[in-house]
Amino acid sequence: MVKSNQTFRDLKILMQTLPSQRKRSLIALVPVSIVTGLLDVFVVAAIQRLFTVVVGAPNKPQLPFTELIPNDPKIKVIGLVIAFIGLSWLSSLSKLFLRTWQVRIKSQIWRDLSEMAQRKMLGQNYEYFIGKNNNELSATLPVHIDRVSEKLILPLLQLTSGVFVIVFLCVAVLAVEKSIAIILIASLLVSYV
Repeated sequence: MVKSNQTFRDLKILMQTLPSQRKRSLIALVPVSIVTGLLDVFVVAAIQRLFTVVVGAPNKPQLPFTELIPNDPKIKVIGLVIAFIGLSWLSSLSKLFLRTWQVRIKSQIWRDLSEMAQRKMLGQNYEYFIGKNNNELSATLPVHIDRVSEKLILPLLQLTSGVFVIVFLCVAVLAVEKSIAIILIASLLVSYV
């Protein structure tokens, strides 16, 4: 199914035409996405532990590094609130950094596509320009490149980065509560599709 899809074929052609430096930038985006996903999991774990302490429920499952926080409930709540705030800041900063990197890569790909189109257009024979309306060519080319950049490349970068967040959160929820997690993941899949 994937091989017969026109979008995937076009995406494969696009990736083949990109310079190797841009491909390396895309690959380097993966670890940043993974770190962002893990930070989101840590934020969820901190808030989960904070609520279990406030409610007085047992620490199930045992989260790592909980022995570093004293057993006094007031100090534990304060420590968990500080940890939650710190992790939330780190998570937000990592998302900001990831978004900045995505937009930067998108603009670099836009520039690469513009340069390729310009080279191909300038490489045409003189007769090509005689038969064409030059104003139309110079007006439509940047519009098409911008559409590819805005409607294809940026959403794909965001989708790729978002997959890690979703997978890590699903795995974390599955590790904590399997029956609820299966219902939650199934409902998310049904609502997404």
